Amino acid sequence: MCRAPIDLKPMIVYSNKPLMGHCSYPLRSYLLSMTFLLVVLLFVPGCMQKVQVIYLPDRVGSRQLESASLPIVAESSGADSAKKSDPSCQLWACTGGTDQLLEYFKSWQGVGYKYGGVSSKGVDCSGLTLRAYKELYGVNLPRTVVEQSKQGVRVEKSSLRPGDLVFFKTGRSARHVGIYLGENMFIHASRSKGVIQSSLNNVYWRTRYWQAKRLEPVRL
Repeated sequence: MCRAPIDLKPMIVYSNKPLMGHCSYPLRSYLLSMTFLLVVLLFVPGCMQKVQVIYLPDRVGSRQLESASLPIVAESSGADSAKKSDPSCQLWACTGGTDQLLEYFKSWQGVGYKYGGVSSKGVDCSGLTLRAYKELYGVNLPRTVVEQSKQGVRVEKSSLRPGDLVFFKTGRSARHVGIYLGENMFIHASRSKGVIQSSLNNVYWRTRYWQAKRLEPVRL
């Protein structure tokens, strides 16, 4: 059986509307892509800054952050810095040294010796050291030479510094104390001459030298 040929032309439909069939999806994707890119350009820089702030402590470390937060202080002179940084810096040497001791000695020079005395009317050796440490630095020393010799740390004679306590054995059970001034000189209350300066090189004191003590450092 033969069939008649089919004419396809009548099946084509013409319309005045724009053909969006194949073009609508690419155009829509393009618009979405441009919108997303615009959002990224507007918001991503701000987000990146926030991320950097959040993770900054992990990158630089807590110690560096603490150092960065400390106020800047002007540097002190080389001499002052050396004194304060020295772990063995003794309180007198760090805060006046020989000059301050000499000034203090002048206020006592000529005061006579008095056993048990602690005033300008008369003073003994341990009374003088007690008053000096108390009045200059607020340090309370024990009253007797023996008890004072138990304070601080022992230092070698060759390492003496101004302010160190120097002790002597002046008899079978007698003890004497003075304050080292520097240059082998020390201040003390002598039985015969009262408050004076004497030399460690003097035969009498050199042969009776016992020990020296340095108080623990005082951080100012």
